[in-house]
Amino acid sequence: MPEVKPIHIAKRLTQAQVDMLRFAAHIAYTKDHCDTLAALTALFGRVLKLSEDQLFGLYCGSYLHDVGKVAIPETIWFKPGRLSPEEFAIMKTHTTIGYEICRPIDAFALALPIIRHHHEKWDGSGYPDGLKREDIPFLARIFQVLDLYDAVRTDQSYRRAATHYEAIGAMTDGGLDPRLLLAFARIPLSAHDRAKSVFPRISGSPDAIDGVSPPPLRTEFYSCFISHSSRDAAIAKKISADLRKRGIKCWYAPEDLKTGAPLRGEIDKSIRLHDRLLVILSESSVASPWVEAEVEAALEEERRRSTVQEELRGNPIVLFPVRIDNSIFTVDNGWAAAIRRTRNIGDFCSWRESQSYQVALERLIGDLAVSDQVDAKARAARRKAAAGLTA
Repeated sequence: MPEVKPIHIAKRLTQAQVDMLRFAAHIAYTKDHCDTLAALTALFGRVLKLSEDQLFGLYCGSYLHDVGKVAIPETIWFKPGRLSPEEFAIMKTHTTIGYEICRPIDAFALALPIIRHHHEKWDGSGYPDGLKREDIPFLARIFQVLDLYDAVRTDQSYRRAATHYEAIGAMTDGGLDPRLLLAFARIPLSAHDRAKSVFPRISGSPDAIDGVSPPPLRTEFYSCFISHSSRDAAIAKKISADLRKRGIKCWYAPEDLKTGAPLRGEIDKSIRLHDRLLVILSESSVASPWVEAEVEAALEEERRRSTVQEELRGNPIVLFPVRIDNSIFTVDNGWAAAIRRTRNIGDFCSWRESQSYQVALERLIGDLAVSDQVDAKARAARRKAAAGLTA
């Protein structure tokens, strides 16, 4: 197998254009989808002995292919069931919208056929132009193989992810160029894994993208304490793991509580030390005295911060509620009712559905993220004060 090397983009894209690729990766809302496609297109492109220009076009197309979905209503984009004919007609416009967004940018010219034609089919039944066979641009046909492969290999709410060999079998009915599918099927799975492990992620570290440094990630150096009922441990653990992957330092009792430590005291300390309390609201948690105590500790911390001088206060908001069912709306009194009346509550009700979960997670990260120096200084001061209190 040929060696998979980074695509050299430092001299071909401006910083703003690199940022646009990053934005398009977030539009995909499927974890690692665009980074995976970029690695696989580099691998497959080398196997096919493509030119550097063609590899560059595939690279940009891996990120930009669905950028037109920015114009699609979320009620359609993330609808859990089958789209109506009217809704599907709207969804199909993302190809031409993305094409028009990127068409004026010369640096993305090689990716335009992928953006517009990645939903065409070999038999002519695709969209937007109903192209068939070799009339579908070559780079678009290559990209179709990899896009479908990654989709079939990814867990969905209605099915498990296919194995490598199951995916190859399923793709024979996917409207693809049969010669390209055969060439892809001959690549050993070990080469896929190696390509994904060595190929730089555009959403990764500043050194990952051939000399083009991204702006600082807004989620660095932040922390939050996660409060939940024991019955909701699965979603709590999932959110904790995903926040940590994004650089948000979480304190999660089942993983971070030291053996033998006084439970209540350690949790109260963690709320003082950490910037945010993320409370997961559900039928069981709104009835939990334990969760109530943690919420009260967070509200007390908010009241305390309101009394300190401004330069030490930082962001005064500590409590960040999210819900995984609608129970919070049936409570008429107590702390839960107060939260319902006074706070914007994040919606994780469809957290088992991958795309809906990713949307909710991105919104939560945006809400948790604070990056100004005032908050950084306030955090340091609060930690010092808390250390003195618990010494």
